[in-house]
Amino acid sequence: MSKYMVEAEVTISTTVEPQGYISDNGIDGVENFDTESFSGYGNDIDDTCRITFEYVTEADDEDVEDEVQQQLMSNLTYDGDELEWEIQDVNILTCEKQEMSLEEAKTVLRDFVSQYGNEADDANKELCSAITVVLEQL
Repeated sequence: MSKYMVEAEVTISTTVEPQGYISDNGIDGVENFDTESFSGYGNDIDDTCRITFEYVTEADDEDVEDEVQQQLMSNLTYDGDELEWEIQDVNILTCEKQEMSLEEAKTVLRDFVSQYGNEADDANKELCSAITVVLEQL
């Protein structure tokens, strides 16, 4: 498994349509006030924000950006105000593979030794023993 640090730009959009009418609110001297309804077409509004996150995957390096793009487009949602916003686009700005930390490396090696150590042939049992000794020293 590899870990990537991802920065992306997300574009959301909505259409704002007036749902009310113009009222005279009792202006003195106004009689027979009449108003038409609004055009009903509304205005499209787009906005963008940046997101950053770590992404863990087994995908090959050249496939990671496409995988992240698909996951975001399929799973991102907007939570907030009363308007209904839709995710319109996700633009991956950076997708950088992160180096494994020492603790992560130790965990991978421990898992390997516990999974394959007992079933290994003599040469690999010696390798597993060597890994165990090194891990105990770290």
